[in-house]
Amino acid sequence: MIALSDAKVGVVGVVRTSCDDPRDAALLRAMGLRPDAVIRVCRVGEPCIVEVLARDGCVGGCGCRIGLASPIAKQVKIGEIDAGTGPGGQCGSGGCPRQVF
Repeated sequence: MIALSDAKVGVVGVVRTSCDDPRDAALLRAMGLRPDAVIRVCRVGEPCIVEVLARDGCVGGCGCRIGLASPIAKQVKIGEIDAGTGPGGQCGSGGCPRQVF
């Protein structure tokens, strides 16, 4: 697992852990950034921007992009995509190239 803040642009991974603060974690979940969500790192730095690609086995891609402040991006950990999970070569609705974690 690595922190979002340490990931490279284009990396696709699965959210494994979120924030320690329950309020921050609840806000991220409400935006789709929850455990087992498949995300793609769009921008690193301030803010870190991620795209939520899939969640709970749904791989249609919501196209939702979320900007995270550095302290939050350091707390969110992502891991490798499990077999059978993820957007099957697609990033959102387009077929953009991606680098799997």
